Amino acid sequence: MAASWLLQAIYTSLLSSAGDLGGNTGTGSPVPQVTSAPMSNLVLANTTFGTIRGSVDNSAQPTIFRYLGVPFAKPPVGHLRFQAPENPDSWPGVKDTLSESSQCWQPFFPAFPSNNPNSEDCLYLNIYTPARASSAGLLPVMVFIHGGGYFLGVGSTYNGTMLARRGDVVVVTINYRLGVLGFLSTEDSVMPGNYGLLDQIHALRWVKDNIAQFGGNPNSVTIFGESAGSGSVSLLVLSPLAKGLFHRAIMESGVSLSPWGHVNPTLRLSPLYGARLTGGPQGCSHVAGQSEPFLKCMRQANASNLTEAANDISSVFTDNLWLLPRVETTFGVLPDSPERLLALGDFNHVDTIRGFNSHENGEMKIRNSTQEINTKDLFIEAVENTLRTYAFPGRTELLKRFVETYIGNKTDPLFISQQATMATSDFAFGGPTLVEIGLASAKSKGERHYLYRYDYRDSFSNAPDWIGAIHGDELKHVFGMDQLDFPSLELDKAVKTAADYAMTDQMMTMWSNFAKTGEPTATMSTVKWEPFSSSKPNMMRINSVSTLADFSRPKIVALYEMILQIFHGSSKDVIG
Repeated sequence: MAASWLLQAIYTSLLSSAGDLGGNTGTGSPVPQVTSAPMSNLVLANTTFGTIRGSVDNSAQPTIFRYLGVPFAKPPVGHLRFQAPENPDSWPGVKDTLSESSQCWQPFFPAFPSNNPNSEDCLYLNIYTPARASSAGLLPVMVFIHGGGYFLGVGSTYNGTMLARRGDVVVVTINYRLGVLGFLSTEDSVMPGNYGLLDQIHALRWVKDNIAQFGGNPNSVTIFGESAGSGSVSLLVLSPLAKGLFHRAIMESGVSLSPWGHVNPTLRLSPLYGARLTGGPQGCSHVAGQSEPFLKCMRQANASNLTEAANDISSVFTDNLWLLPRVETTFGVLPDSPERLLALGDFNHVDTIRGFNSHENGEMKIRNSTQEINTKDLFIEAVENTLRTYAFPGRTELLKRFVETYIGNKTDPLFISQQATMATSDFAFGGPTLVEIGLASAKSKGERHYLYRYDYRDSFSNAPDWIGAIHGDELKHVFGMDQLDFPSLELDKAVKTAADYAMTDQMMTMWSNFAKTGEPTATMSTVKWEPFSSSKPNMMRINSVSTLADFSRPKIVALYEMILQIFHGSSKDVIG
């Protein structure tokens, strides 16, 4: 399972006739046209691999064309398991893309049950595009990367219909390999890992080559994601393999520098030993320096058994952080540590938005207990539980710094409870975001970097009154409150207020404005969202009435810089 603090954050947050479509000249707008009756509820589009047939949603205006389960790569099975993705085979005739694809293999997670079956044949994407006259120009494209700790999730959970309709953009959601099949590594050139990130990059190449046929502009692509999807976006900003595949990036609650953002040297379970433990029950043994036989054996293992074995191992170690993106030069997805790439300015210089929610981890409790964290000793225990995934010297000094930074000599139980939530949220999300945007803005080549804190508390929230926005709360407003397929959240039963719907309008406007222009200020806002810089650390506090303020918690940045030095051996001149 995921690290305990990430699990808690997730728990408490969170659709046969051919026709001529016209050629893709690259200068006009080769948008798909609805076929004639009696198939008037269907639409066709050409791709480089064949023609696909999607559905039409004309329940509101503008009409949205939907293509669900569009293949962007071959099924990664056989010799393609634990390998970079390859283009799908071409198909004759017309392929229906009317329903969701399978999800990539993942364990069952009761908080967010899914109706999508598990399969290795899972590399598909979904397209939501507004119907427009053929003379209209190409629209900006927004490609969403789902979260789920790099071991859960599926793109079809996020229905892009409303965002496409309200924002006048083409929305794409994607799948990518997860967990053991997406990130298993023997830490060498035989099994480098990062297969899930390679899937994301391959999907972006598909978008670049094909999206004009759906009315999208391949030269105006914004990638955005939440949680592990946000961490993925951050890593793609750093990856040389993603250069030129996108032009703006939005990161919601996660960055490359997050403690769960990529493999770091202090993990108690390394990727190599995790791989060996996973292979054991499959009859696959690994000998140092001889990964080829291990790879051959693991490619023959049952996908369900691999997933179950990796999940069992993660449960024993209380996290799945050995199945993460990692630094490697074989594929070269992440050729150096994120902090070094950022400090050297060696990344894709695109406009970005980075941010986090006010109370990511919700109301913290003691592990396996309902007991509130309301004393100094319980605060220390909560932080120790957060750090138990990692093995490093100086733990006592770090705990002391947490106490000094967050509670000092105060003894008020409610204050301590609030600060425990803040400390663990900052560790996983706030601190790394602030350090990363500081490094990125310092090396800016003219691109703009925006910072936000999402504060809005939904009217139907059941959290204690002092809690604002928990992990994932903004998603229902980015996509629309009725557009997320999370049955456990029961969003369809929630009674929404005018303020809730106004927040949806604000988030969709800011995100789509950024995709269109690189400037995210909402048209209904009375304040302009200014970029972040070291001399002017602007942060938009997103709420019913959003306000621009200076970020004013330097102690958090200093604490997380210390954590980076501990976790990655970073020198002060790199992260300072």
